[in-house]
Amino acid sequence: AGDKVGTIRNVMIDKLSGKVVYATLAFGGVLGIGQKYHALPWNVLTYNTDLGGYQLDIAREKLEAGPAATEEELTRNFQDKDWGRKIYDYYGSSWTS
Repeated sequence: AGDKVGTIRNVMIDKLSGKVVYATLAFGGVLGIGQKYHALPWNVLTYNTDLGGYQLDIAREKLEAGPAATEEELTRNFQDKDWGRKIYDYYGSSWTS
């Protein structure tokens, strides 16, 4: 709908393939309090030059209900292929790493 829902905090790269695995989205909260972090499959993001940022074609409700973690958990888990597949499955995306 063109609403800003969060900020891309990190882009996680697979060490072996060199491919971007997912982006970390900081979402919700006020002034960083209560903020959730979501791993989004890289291929669900599209860069929009008019907006000057990435956009998602995902309902806000699905994003809010999606898997969330701390930044530390996201950093620790992103090389775990099973964890990554769960994230990709949730967003209906194909795991390619």
